[in-house]
Amino acid sequence: MNNNDVFRRIAAAHVLVLDDISMVDSNVMQLVILRWMECKRVNSLEELCKCCTLIFAGVFAQLPPVCTCEQRSERGEDEPPPELCEKCYVTVHPIWA
Repeated sequence: MNNNDVFRRIAAAHVLVLDDISMVDSNVMQLVILRWMECKRVNSLEELCKCCTLIFAGVFAQLPPVCTCEQRSERGEDEPPPELCEKCYVTVHPIWA
């Protein structure tokens, strides 16, 4: 299957189901939606939602994805990490590291 075939299949889709949504960070979500908008040839999320259905599934109460950025390891021992990584916007917590 080449890129043109993938593009045509995505363009023909009317429903996008994202399972395990709690494990999808904001960067990946943005890339998925932007790619679908490109394939559908629409200019806004509002236009996309008028012609397609987005279904998000998963257990929203489970642990979020964990940041593994190098930026975390560059912090000093005395400096506590923020709850949200400034680089990847994923939850940061020492218990989940």
